[in-house]
Amino acid sequence: MLPLLLKPRYYAFRNRWTRSVRTPNVLIRDITALALSLLLMGATYNGTYKTLHSLSEQTHLIYVPPSTPLAILFFALASILVFSGVVSALGSLFYSEDVEFLQSTPIPRHSLFSGKLLDSLLSSSWLIVIFSLPILLAFGTYYHAGWSFYCSGVILGTCLTITTASLAFACAIFCSSLLSAYRLRDLVLVLFLFALGGSYLYLRFHTGEIHSLSTSRDILQITSMSRFPTAEWLPSSWLANSLALSLNPHNASAAPFWGALLSLTLASISVAYLSFAFLYSRAFSRLQHSRRPAFAATHKRRLPWLTRRVIHPTFRALFGKEWKLFVRDVTQAVQLVLLLALCLVYLYNFQLFNEIDSVELTSRPWFERFLILSNILLGGFVVLAVCARFVFPSISLEGKSLWILLSSPLSLHDVLRLKFISWYCFISVMSLVIFCSGGLAIQLPPTEVVILGVFGLFLSASLCSLAVGFGAAFAEFDWENPSQITASLGNFLYIVSAGGVLLIQLVPIGLFLLLDTLATLEPLNRGPGVGFTFIITTILIAYINVVATRWGLQFGSRNLARLLPGS
Repeated sequence: MLPLLLKPRYYAFRNRWTRSVRTPNVLIRDITALALSLLLMGATYNGTYKTLHSLSEQTHLIYVPPSTPLAILFFALASILVFSGVVSALGSLFYSEDVEFLQSTPIPRHSLFSGKLLDSLLSSSWLIVIFSLPILLAFGTYYHAGWSFYCSGVILGTCLTITTASLAFACAIFCSSLLSAYRLRDLVLVLFLFALGGSYLYLRFHTGEIHSLSTSRDILQITSMSRFPTAEWLPSSWLANSLALSLNPHNASAAPFWGALLSLTLASISVAYLSFAFLYSRAFSRLQHSRRPAFAATHKRRLPWLTRRVIHPTFRALFGKEWKLFVRDVTQAVQLVLLLALCLVYLYNFQLFNEIDSVELTSRPWFERFLILSNILLGGFVVLAVCARFVFPSISLEGKSLWILLSSPLSLHDVLRLKFISWYCFISVMSLVIFCSGGLAIQLPPTEVVILGVFGLFLSASLCSLAVGFGAAFAEFDWENPSQITASLGNFLYIVSAGGVLLIQLVPIGLFLLLDTLATLEPLNRGPGVGFTFIITTILIAYINVVATRWGLQFGSRNLARLLPGS
């Protein structure tokens, strides 16, 4: 039976696909989102299959049983589920708009518990579960598994998901009874950042000398790193060992792993219910009596005194509004952390290509220029992804409060311009760090690192302006979930347009690097032409970004005026 609290969400989901009016924009958006999801799932399946094939080719060096990659995979997924489960439980239990209303209704405690737990479970795990299916399918296809493998994977995978969600649910309630939920949310994000940094440093120091899987030393070093994720006391290892036994049947039985995982699932649900029954009221009361508003009010009095001589009051007010909206949204904070993790993975993988000394002397200049172009391209797409997720929805997220901005003595173009400046302050810093870190990772000279940083500042301006412009032109104020905005047709068109602006700038950069490489190979023919080409390239890139920045704001203000009533 469906819990009472989940029925409105179920009916809204059902009506969206059965009774809603299918406009062309909505239809194109759904088809585009479905196509991209299938493409990502296919890429996940293909990558997993090729990884298993690469491991099987190294059996003459060391044998890696199927349980090892499965244990590492499930350990990583369980870690992500625990973190997202804590954040989702905090949002469902303390930040949801219906919390105060539900406290005053005669809903039984078990109904409230089951509804909140399932809401947290679905919110934190649906995406990971969907994209785990092609990985499970790749393992089954490669090892020619039978139906028992897939059935065991679905049942035990569901148990592991429920276990992580229940433990995260109980952890959120227990910690909130000791700390304010506001402080707990910040603490969870900080701890996750430290975990990412620690993981990066661990991989950096343990894989700094690994460049291939062709030697037994590299294989043994990678295998030694997987000892902790494959520990026998971890529930993820129980799931991995059970599936491995169904892949390669032995005399051993998988019944102990089934019993242990099912027992842990029931125990975690019991712990979550006891935490909810005895500690939730105390945690909710602590949240209501939190001193965070007084803390914010103190800073509100101090901030104008410190900044009124430097920052214009209008920009200060809009910047403060954008900052408060951003930090209050838990989902945006979580996705920002995940994007930062993507940046760490990008920098780590990019550093593996910095072995310039191993390249032949005649090919070394070409390889260096290839690394520079790759850094620009990959770094640009990372900045584009950040703008697509955070900057593009900023207009639509205003919702019904947009009329407050429109009633101010500011034109629509001024509102978009100030919103662009507010977001550019954040995007430019992130872009500067990404491009400069990439340049340092490939061991570029300091002068070239500075040039990359300046290019990142120019590029972030055009990408941020286009995100504001397309977000205003394709604004949707009737959204039910913020994720609908990022999956819209307008966001897809923005990604295509911004990607085109990035690729256009690679043409003059590539021509300059080509000329510079030829001059490096023949120093006697090096003349003032290289310096002149650099100046022309810089002017051309600056012109492209300035034009794109201005056009984005004009495009957004012109089309948003048509969408607003009475315009």
